[in-house]
Amino acid sequence: MARALKRIERASRRLLTRLLRGPSQRSESDAPPPEPSSILVTRPDSRLGNLVLTLPLLEGLRSRFPEARLTLLASDRFAELPALMGFDVIPVDKARMASHPWLFPGFARKLRKRGFDCAIDASHPFAFSLSGALVSRLAGARTRIGFASGDYEGWYTHAVPGLSKSDHESRTIHRLGSVWPRWPAYSPPLLRTPGRSRCRCMGVHVGASRGKVYPPDRFSRLVAGLAGIGRVILFWGSEGERNLAVRLAADAAASGLQTVTVSDPLSIAGLLDSFAGLDLLVTADNGPMHVAYALGTPVIALFRVQNHDRFGPLSEGSVVLYDPDGPDPERVILAVKAVQAGIRP
Repeated sequence: MARALKRIERASRRLLTRLLRGPSQRSESDAPPPEPSSILVTRPDSRLGNLVLTLPLLEGLRSRFPEARLTLLASDRFAELPALMGFDVIPVDKARMASHPWLFPGFARKLRKRGFDCAIDASHPFAFSLSGALVSRLAGARTRIGFASGDYEGWYTHAVPGLSKSDHESRTIHRLGSVWPRWPAYSPPLLRTPGRSRCRCMGVHVGASRGKVYPPDRFSRLVAGLAGIGRVILFWGSEGERNLAVRLAADAAASGLQTVTVSDPLSIAGLLDSFAGLDLLVTADNGPMHVAYALGTPVIALFRVQNHDRFGPLSEGSVVLYDPDGPDPERVILAVKAVQAGIRP
């Protein structure tokens, strides 16, 4: 039954794509688009890391078109992040829009009233995003830019091809601006925070999405080993992650290690301030990992999927440890000591 429903869903999506898209238009090799006065960038998925990965594109647009009005359409869960960086943001609840399609006409009218003359779909470089392409069309922009992947034909006036999964995702997204001449050179994601007082401590984020999370049974040994080196703050996102962090701190205390604390609930601004003050962060591949390296904080990234060239941390001193079962705690602790000593492990 589940497979049959999936097939129906895919067929419906293909039909909707054919009905909504227009005739195939120009590609990257044709004339560049006109210089815009009002730009909409769309990245509506509810992933914090994806917003960080979009920052080089946004900064490039701000530099290349300083007089243009630049707006990002982003998930309402994390809209605070680009707003803190000075970008105009349209927050959207993608799940609510999908379950309440009658809200779409009003949403489309509000977009069109903004008068965007350029819309850039920054969603999923290697898999066509119908929602991103649809928002670009609903905005009424004459110039629509996206990636040449999947069923993209007809949705964009300018499609960017020739992508490589060996490139960092932030570099790939930045390439969307290459349809214009004099496009600024790529720079890694950069986040700024007013205060940067060092706490002389290590951070450990205990969460990640399914398939990426560090095994809980290894976390106890890891946290105990790090607590033997210095002060550790455990960060979390969901209530389940908080419960894990509390248990790990209690296990450390029961072993006589009093240097482990659990963070309070944090806003995006609070997360930035906390991460900016860390000596380093140990974390799985998750949104907070991207936030930390964009702040310049060294990251020990624990990858269970071999895609770290595409999504790994970029800050100086950062290290990626890969193991499909989760890197061994002793290996992680050795990497932490090496980073603290200024040695590349």
